[in-house]
Parts: sequence; structure tokens; C-alpha cells
Amino acid sequence: MINRNKIMAGTAFHSGNWMHFGFKLSVLLKGIGALCEILGGILLLYLNPIRMGRLVFFLTHGELVEDPGDRLANVLLHYSYGFSAGTQLFTIMYLLSHGITKCLLAYLLWHKKRWAYPLAIGSLLFFIGYQIWNYCMHPSIFLVLLTVWDAVMIFLTAVEYRRQKYGTFKSIRRCSVSG
Repeated sequence: MINRNKIMAGTAFHSGNWMHFGFKLSVLLKGIGALCEILGGILLLYLNPIRMGRLVFFLTHGELVEDPGDRLANVLLHYSYGFSAGTQLFTIMYLLSHGITKCLLAYLLWHKKRWAYPLAIGSLLFFIGYQIWNYCMHPSIFLVLLTVWDAVMIFLTAVEYRRQKYGTFKSIRRCSVSG
């Protein structure tokens, strides 16, 4: 049961608690996303360009027979034609390296390894830089959303790092106000 006096004093739902919850949720989501990237990279090992073409044809054939102008089916078909062995290798390397890095960082952050916080911030800054460069080459709303999420993750990681280093959120404010 929530104590009314704590609510009135502003300590029951202090912003530090919400930021900690947001940090934990972000780390969990990053970890799940990292596992999906690793799984995708492993599956892509077996999906060579010929198999990719067959899979996309199988998935889109019925829709294209029914509606030859179907935008999604045509986009998938178009991208499957450009799926070369080089594209496959790059995508595998990207998904595995990105996924393994994020999975390892999520594990370390979840277990509150203090030295991992600056490493995670640096890695996220590197990923943001790559995403911005990639966006300049191939604009995508997905890259914008991913970059914003990584920026939020950097903020939450920095706040959590200070919380781990100095104690509670209250003592962080005291440190920043007093010195």
C-alpha cells in the first residue's frame, strides 16, 4: 500500500525511480533486440541469394497474382533482386557484431558492472554515428527512431551510472547542487 505522506512529500514516485525503471526496461529491450540480431545473423548464414529470391517469391507470389501493384510485395521483390553474396556477408557481420556487442553490454549493465556504463555510452555513440552516416546515404524513419532510442538510452545510462557511483538519486541532486 502506498503511504499518502510519501506521495505528498514526493518520494513514492520520485523521478529517479522512474528513470531507474526506464533504464532497466531499456536494457532489457536492448538485450532482447540484441538476441534477435544474433538470431537473424545466424539465420542469414543459411539464406543465400538464391534461397532469398525463392523465399520472397513464395511469400509474395499469391499477393502479386491478386494485386500486381501491391507496394509491399513489390518492394520486397525489388530488394530480393539486390541481395548479393556481398550484401549477405555484410549483413551477417553487421548483425552478429552489433548483436553480440549489445548483448554483452546489456548483460554487464543488468549486473551493474560500473566500468560497463562508460563503455556502453561510447558504444552507443559509435552506433549513433554509424546510423547518422547510414541515414545520410539511405534516409529511413527506422534509423531516426533507432537513433532517438539510442540517445535516450545514453541519457538513462548516464543517470544510472551516476546513481550507481554516488548512491540514490537524492544524493546525486545533492552532489550537483553542492559541488
